[in-house]
Amino acid sequence: YAGKNSLEEYKTGFIEGAVNDLMMKMVSAHFEKDEAKKAELGKDLQEKFIPSWLTALEKVFSEAGTEYFAADRLTLADLYFFFSYEYLNKASDDTLPGFPKLGALFTRIASNPKIKAYREQRPKTEF
Repeated sequence: YAGKNSLEEYKTGFIEGAVNDLMMKMVSAHFEKDEAKKAELGKDLQEKFIPSWLTALEKVFSEAGTEYFAADRLTLADLYFFFSYEYLNKASDDTLPGFPKLGALFTRIASNPKIKAYREQRPKTEF
């Protein structure tokens, strides 16, 4: 799932890094103790970081020229993206419609029978 060659592994690592960047920003904002700073971090996350993050991911995906991020098949890169996009979709209804290619990729991944079954059976959590 990480890729069949070094290019696919590189692309997978790139998406993993991008998702880690997003998660670090989200964790920092969520667990900030100072309420004023927490509000500032949350605003920056919603208004600046997430839109630019999604723009960059959509560009990378578009330039790949494949049905998925790293190849013409599902890889870990797509799963990293899928779970972060799913969380963003739950957290904000207004950010994601501007990224139709990412939305189509999300739908493609969600329709995978194993992923669909997992999503229907998994425990409900905050994240």
